[in-house]
Amino acid sequence: MLSAKEQRVNPFRYAAEMQDALTGHYYLRARFYNPLIARFTQEDTYRGDGLNLYAYVANNPIRYVDPSGYMCEVKGDVWGALSKPLTATQRRNSNSTGTVTGGYNSKDYQKILIGSHGNVGRIPSDIAVQLQGKTYKNFSDFQKSFWKAVSSSKYAQEFSSYHKANLSRMKGGNAPFADKTQQTGTAWPQMVYNIHHKTPISKGGAVFDLDNLLIIAPRTHAEILEVNYHGFYGFKRK
Repeated sequence: MLSAKEQRVNPFRYAAEMQDALTGHYYLRARFYNPLIARFTQEDTYRGDGLNLYAYVANNPIRYVDPSGYMCEVKGDVWGALSKPLTATQRRNSNSTGTVTGGYNSKDYQKILIGSHGNVGRIPSDIAVQLQGKTYKNFSDFQKSFWKAVSSSKYAQEFSSYHKANLSRMKGGNAPFADKTQQTGTAWPQMVYNIHHKTPISKGGAVFDLDNLLIIAPRTHAEILEVNYHGFYGFKRK
């Protein structure tokens, strides 16, 4: 006796997005997402979500979602859903207290800065381990500790090569001067290195997450800053 069983494959997969049966990719309306490599197959057309234009939600799908394919958003508070409606985004205030997270996949880089004139810097493992788990009353206090940690590391000489006062500045918790070719003006934020949030605080980016931070010279900062996404903080393209 023969028998037959009807089976219907559910096309809705990760993040409730529809799977393309031919390619195995998920369609997020603006772009296709490849679940095997955990990244988009096309660049971010808005070019605003960090430096990696193929990344999916800052490599943190636990905290973020990207329902449009254009921009990552903070997931709603599931536990609070029973008592209040979810919000699309969550704003973090850089003046609020926070504990340092992330940085556990940081590497022991030979050099902290990359680029022809020290344009961008990564946070290496020996700096990250000094900051992880510490609580700061605001982001300004965190930056002071960050630069002090750099001043006593093997990376200090890289910054000293751009200005003779940089070592003493970092020891005092102040940001070092960038190379003159990377300065955009005479105001302090236009002369010294900035600590950049890849996903802006206003878009739900974690304030004290080391994985969300980059060291960036002012000119490079201005060149990559997408005002509509990151907001305007005095950085002007020349």
